[in-house]
Amino acid sequence: MEKWACSIMAGQWLWGKKFEKDNIIFNAIDRTKFVKCKEEREKIRKKLGYNEENIVMGYVGKLAEQKNPFFLLEIVKRLYAINKKFRLLVIGDGVLGNKFKKRVESYGLTESVFLAGKAGSVVKWYQAMDLFLLPSLFEGLPMVGVEAQAVGLKCFFSNHITHEADITGNVVFLPIDQGAEIWISHILNYIYGINTDRSNNFCKDYDIAYAAKRLEDNYQFLVKNKGIGPQAEETTQNKIELGDIAQLSFDGTQFGHTLVIVKIENKFTLNGIKIASHTFDSFEKPISEYEFKKIRWIHINKVSTN
Repeated sequence: MEKWACSIMAGQWLWGKKFEKDNIIFNAIDRTKFVKCKEEREKIRKKLGYNEENIVMGYVGKLAEQKNPFFLLEIVKRLYAINKKFRLLVIGDGVLGNKFKKRVESYGLTESVFLAGKAGSVVKWYQAMDLFLLPSLFEGLPMVGVEAQAVGLKCFFSNHITHEADITGNVVFLPIDQGAEIWISHILNYIYGINTDRSNNFCKDYDIAYAAKRLEDNYQFLVKNKGIGPQAEETTQNKIELGDIAQLSFDGTQFGHTLVIVKIENKFTLNGIKIASHTFDSFEKPISEYEFKKIRWIHINKVSTN
């Protein structure tokens, strides 16, 4: 039986410690969209009221407990006291949105924190950033971390995030149970030290041009296999079952994201179809939360052992 997952951590969580790296289906991105652009950087920073002297720390994701968003405010609060040029750019919203906004106000950080909310395409927002923060309490392999590295941003991740997320050598993993001071120290050392752009070290496995070919090979194996292993066929949304697969295309041409259907509340709506993607942070997540241009459904008919 083929046992697939998007990372070693996810594979071991789903299938056990014997999960093999060769069975990873990487959740890749279109690297051509995540290229440094000086003009776009100047444009978005001007729109935000930032100049080149501002030091912009970025965060992209839900404002939810698992993401530990208030830790961001502890960081910017102390850095802003050291240097008024520090800024925090937050892209995303969630159940803690209102509470987060009130904390910003109570900390007196309305000038230094910009809340963009749900911003649709986040590509342009990365251009405005100087570094990227992700202090999650628990996380699988975060796609926003892959995107931030593709743009060339220095990334500071919680040590609760799998080290597989470092695909450029440009990530620092830091503890979150020792307070914000250690994060502040590393950020200051980075800002006032010697910086190296390592975006060229980007792992090809996460480039959609490479990953889509492998994904398509796996798809062809599923639907054409008549021997040992899973045997499948492409189906329609109204015929899907638990354990089936949904594959997404974000550009309308190449499929680059594979999701396992783990719960069906209403197969006629995308909100009623729940999937597993990374690990526990994306378990029973509605497909409707993804922004995509095309989807295909794969029904697993059986798994042959002979």
